[in-house]
Amino acid sequence: MLRADDRGGLLKRLILLLLGCGGAFASPKPRPAPTEADACARLCERMVACKLAPVACEASCARDQSRLRAGVQPAFASCIERETAACESHTLPDRRQAVALCWTATLEAYATDDEALGKVAGAICARLARCSTEVASDCEASLRKKLAQSAQSKSLAVVRKELIVSMTECIDKSSCSDDDALSRCSEGP
Repeated sequence: MLRADDRGGLLKRLILLLLGCGGAFASPKPRPAPTEADACARLCERMVACKLAPVACEASCARDQSRLRAGVQPAFASCIERETAACESHTLPDRRQAVALCWTATLEAYATDDEALGKVAGAICARLARCSTEVASDCEASLRKKLAQSAQSKSLAVVRKELIVSMTECIDKSSCSDDDALSRCSEGP
């Protein structure tokens, strides 16, 4: 039989356990959200754990992050951490699907600036006007509409503004004989 003071201690430990704050039984504190500084390390950590990491994951991630507006990569890393927390219990195709869904969700959340689309459409139409005799009068509106329906439009909307400026300047200065100026200028530095 337990003495009264033993029962009190046992009861206290049981209550603390049930509340999740009892010493060795305490739940770990949640990890803070990824930041610009640690987003790539945390993203690659999860990608490696889930056997999804590309070769040179952190270098590739850092390059992408340098091209994206602030907040995009940390948001993507946060989604990856949340959605792949138990990746070993999911098939490889399901894990890949989770990554794709996280990227789509991140784009949806951050692709709120359609100014980039207008600038790129304007640069392409200006180049067409300079290099061709047949340019539709509504070139910019038509191209903007066509670009808005493409998968690339959301990606353009999350690119840093200085890279959009660099891209449009590249398109403006490209030779009329350059058949793939948009792709070349999209590569960036």
